[in-house]
Amino acid sequence: MQNKIKNKRIFVIGTAWLLMGIGLLIMMILSKDLDLKSIALSVLGFLVGIMYLISSFDEKSSKELMNDMDDERDKFIEYKSKSITLLVMDILIFISMIILGLMYKFNTADRNILIPVITSLLFVYLMQLLSYAITYIIISKKS
Repeated sequence: MQNKIKNKRIFVIGTAWLLMGIGLLIMMILSKDLDLKSIALSVLGFLVGIMYLISSFDEKSSKELMNDMDDERDKFIEYKSKSITLLVMDILIFISMIILGLMYKFNTADRNILIPVITSLLFVYLMQLLSYAITYIIISKKS
C-alpha cells in the first residue's frame, strides 16, 4: 500500500516543526547547553511535527485541519485585532510626536537628539497612513 500526501501544506508545516525540534536538540548537544526548558521545547516541536506529518497522510484529519485553518471567524478576529493594533499604534505615535514636539519647543531636551527622533516618528506615521490607504484601495477594488 502506497501512502500519498493528502495535504502538502500540512506536510510542509509538519516537516518544518520536526526540523525545528530536531535542530534545537542538535544545537543544544553541540553547545553543551542542555536545560530542561530547551529539551521540553525540542520534544514539543518534534511531537507537533509528527502530528502534522501523520495528519498530512490521513484525508479526514487533513480536511479537519484545513477547515480549522480557514475558519472565517478566526480570520475575522485576526483582521479585527490587526485593525485595533494599527489604531493603537497610530495613537501612540501621534501622542509621542506631540510630547517630543513640546519637549523641543520648551527646550527640555537636547535638540540634536529630538530632531531625528521626531522626524523618524513622523516618517513612520506617514508610512503607516500611506500603507493603510493603499491596502484600503486594493481591498475595496476586490470587493
